[in-house]
Amino acid sequence: MNSPDDWTFEHLPLPALLWPSRWAEVAPRPNAAFVRAFGPDLPLAGRPDLTHLPDGAHVRRLGRGGTAWDTDARVCRLHFGTRPDGSRLALVLDLQAEYQDPLTGLEDRRALALDAASAPVGTLALLDVDGFKEVNDTLGHEAGDAALCALAKLLAAAAPGWGARAYRLGGDEFVVCAPGRLGAGELGRVQAQFARHLAAQVPGPRPRGAAPRSFSYGLAAAPEDGCTLSELLRSADARLAGVKKRRRGTQAAQVARAQEQPAARPAEGPALLWPALTWLPLRKNA
Repeated sequence: MNSPDDWTFEHLPLPALLWPSRWAEVAPRPNAAFVRAFGPDLPLAGRPDLTHLPDGAHVRRLGRGGTAWDTDARVCRLHFGTRPDGSRLALVLDLQAEYQDPLTGLEDRRALALDAASAPVGTLALLDVDGFKEVNDTLGHEAGDAALCALAKLLAAAAPGWGARAYRLGGDEFVVCAPGRLGAGELGRVQAQFARHLAAQVPGPRPRGAAPRSFSYGLAAAPEDGCTLSELLRSADARLAGVKKRRRGTQAAQVARAQEQPAARPAEGPALLWPALTWLPLRKNA
C-alpha cells in the first residue's frame, strides 16, 4: 500500500480494519479511529471468521473475548470491500445503542437472535414478573417501569458471573442465555433480591403461605428441549406457564380455605344469674 493510501486509512473518521490480501490468514490492521473506539488490545488475531466474510455488510459482535457471551462485546456492522490491489477494507459501525432496550438498558430481542445464531445456547431462562399488573394498577406505570429497571439491574449484575447474558423481550418478559447450565440456585438468589424490592415497593398482606411477589421463570436446555432459539423459547414458555398455573392454583386454594373457615366466636364471659321469679295467683276482691 502506497503512502497516500496509508495516510487516508489511518485518518478515516470511522473505525476501520485492513487486511493485506483478500483471504489473508493474519490479523487485520486497525486504524486510529478503531483504536480510540475499541481500545488497543482487542484480540483481532482470534477472529478468523471476520477474514472469510464476503464483501458487503455483516452484523457481528466485537469484544475482547471473541464470543457472543462476553460482557464487553458490542454489536457492530462491518462493511467489507475488496480494493483493486487485493487488500480488504472493513468500515466498522457501532450499533450497540440500537440493540438496547431504551427503558432498562438490557439488550433486546434482536440482540438475542444475533447471539443465538452465532454461538450455541446451553440454557435459556424465560422470566416474567409476578403481579406486574398489580404494581401498575396500585402505584402507576412509573412504579411499574421502576420495577422492570430494578429487575434488569439485578440480572445485568448477576449474568456475567454465570457466563450468561440478559435480554428484555418486551413488557415484563426477560430472557437469560448461557452457553453452559443454569439452575434454580443461580436464579433463586435473584428471585429473593427482587422479592425484597417488590415487598418494599408494594407493601400489603399476602395470603398465608403464598409465595412472595418476585418473578417466575421457565428453563430450557439444549439439546433436550430443542436446538434452535425458537424451540428453546417455546419449551421455556411452556414451563413458565406451568409454574404460574401451579402458583395461582395454590394461592387460590389457600384463599378458599381461609374463606371457608367459620368466623371465630367472641369469648364467653361469666354467666349472668337472674333472680327466680314467682308468679302469685290473682285474687278476686270480695
